[in-house]
Amino acid sequence: MASVVSTRINSFKRVWGVLMDINQLELKLENFADRIDRLYITMGNLLQWCVDSVLSLGDFMVKLLSTSKDASNKIIDNEIYKRFRILTFPWHFLWILSYLLSRLKQDAKLIYDKPGVHIIIGPPGCGKSSLLFMLIERLRMLFGKASFINSDFEKARLSEDKQYKFRYHFLYKFTDFWRDRKMVQKPNHYIASSLVIDEGHRILNYRENGSTEYNDKFKPFMDYAVLVRKFINLIYFSTQMGKVDIQLMSLAQSITQPRVDIGFDYPDWLLETGAFRVKILGFYIDQFGLDINGEKTQKPIKSFYIKNEWADFDFFDTMAMNDVYDHVPTYKPKNMIKERVIQS
Repeated sequence: MASVVSTRINSFKRVWGVLMDINQLELKLENFADRIDRLYITMGNLLQWCVDSVLSLGDFMVKLLSTSKDASNKIIDNEIYKRFRILTFPWHFLWILSYLLSRLKQDAKLIYDKPGVHIIIGPPGCGKSSLLFMLIERLRMLFGKASFINSDFEKARLSEDKQYKFRYHFLYKFTDFWRDRKMVQKPNHYIASSLVIDEGHRILNYRENGSTEYNDKFKPFMDYAVLVRKFINLIYFSTQMGKVDIQLMSLAQSITQPRVDIGFDYPDWLLETGAFRVKILGFYIDQFGLDINGEKTQKPIKSFYIKNEWADFDFFDTMAMNDVYDHVPTYKPKNMIKERVIQS
């Protein structure tokens, strides 16, 4: 009897030992898999850094050694630059590759390229108007067409002969197109590639959607927005509120919130003016979806970064609407008025 019990105990110990060995093997395999994952992430980050470095170096070299043009817009080659190109064979193909990759990056499709209405939300100062300016400048450079803007955030530029000032984009008022429950004029999509409604909550405040004044503008605008793909193609609507009218929210191609990325303007300091200043490098974008109630989701469904490759923010006016109340008298408290003290 004792031998049987001893045999069973020994068998149990052997089984237990095998199970422990299996558990240890599983732990070792899990640790190995974790190491492989960390190595994969590290290699991915390293590869991304290498690609970004090559692109930055190529962009820098193109700006540093770029050719100039004469009055007839003909390229003037630089003899030193030409010798440098020849002497660096075959390594100069890296610059050519980086230039082509940078072009692909510049011309890549953005979420804001999808035809329809794009809603841009965020608090004051987050970069909504700056993002709008970059988007319309990008469209102008890619397609040669300006945009309609309802906020005068584009500064005037001086012509090459320094004889006159001009602006690329067309300034308009919302009521130029939509009022009295009808569209009185349609935006000219033959000369413009998009329509910008900056600070849209001042024009279409969804909390007033039961009022006659609101519906006189909103109804004809919505009729046009539904068919915008057949006309001006793109509408950019910015607001400080977290939402807009639920009909417009449901129609929107995207709902995004930007965060402006500001850094030191190194190329300008090194190659141009030598001035110490910062500039807008790009935008961090959070994209939101809609929940079952038609409200914006609490958390973003996607986040990405857009590098500024198109807009010169020297021609962007951050104080575009500082004169909106100039026609209203300024209140002056009476206790600010000095009175002569009469001594008895």
